Amino acid sequence: IPLPAKLQARHGSYQLKDAAVVAARGDGSVADAARYFTELTARTRGLHLSLRTGASVAPAAVVFVREPRLASLGKEGYRLDIGPGGVRISAADPAGLFYGGITLWELLTPDAAQPKTATLPQLSIEDRPRFGWRGLMLDSARHFQSVADIEQLIDWMALHKLNVLQWHL
Repeated sequence: IPLPAKLQARHGSYQLKDAAVVAARGDGSVADAARYFTELTARTRGLHLSLRTGASVAPAAVVFVREPRLASLGKEGYRLDIGPGGVRISAADPAGLFYGGITLWELLTPDAAQPKTATLPQLSIEDRPRFGWRGLMLDSARHFQSVADIEQLIDWMALHKLNVLQWHL
């Protein structure tokens, strides 16, 4: 998995705790990206975060927001900022918010000393894919896969930021 286009590390860390609030500020596509992140985090990291939607959501540990000024990053580009006050994922497009959430999920490292807590390094990431087509070919015509296997493959593709499935039926 390639390194982000721009990464600026800072000193310190941020503790993301169980039941922290994830705010989705914007339309339904923003809420979809935030929902996927919270579900993935609960399923794989054991952190059960609380999702709230709307522009007026009070303080939140993680904020997903669309920002048209980031259009120069492209459709799948995003900005991820982790500071002492929390996490902010911003992008011009829903795909960018989705990939920003995946990057944040990758950074979540469970803290063995404190269950139900993840330690995040303070940093700033600005990223966009180097290639527009990042895909995988699946040949179900010659080798049968169950529906559950294909769904799991698509989930793994999302976690690796692949955006095209060439499926031979």
